[in-house]
Amino acid sequence: MKKRTFYTFTMLLVLTATVTGALTYKHSHYDEKQEFSKTIDTYLRESNYQQQILTREIMRDSETGEYFAEVIFKDEPDNTYEIYEIGKGNFKVYGYKNGVEIINRNEAKYITYQE
Repeated sequence: MKKRTFYTFTMLLVLTATVTGALTYKHSHYDEKQEFSKTIDTYLRESNYQQQILTREIMRDSETGEYFAEVIFKDEPDNTYEIYEIGKGNFKVYGYKNGVEIINRNEAKYITYQE
């Protein structure tokens, strides 16, 4: 009888830990990613960039934990852009070619001005 009670208790404990972990993951990562995706879509739409997008992927910076969008535009397929939200509704767009940051707007028209 004691073995059965022990196994039942152990199974309930494992089940509870699994459900708690899944809910925590959903709340802390999935919901935040979906919210950021909507924010980026709004930014791209308001900037009239949506028709120019070749690919768009939401990624998470493992060091800072922040989400950003990696975008490639149809008219600049050799450049990759990273779009970060800096404060509520403010965005910073960085451009890269072959892994090197582009600072000249003549080479990457979608970047924001660099400081």
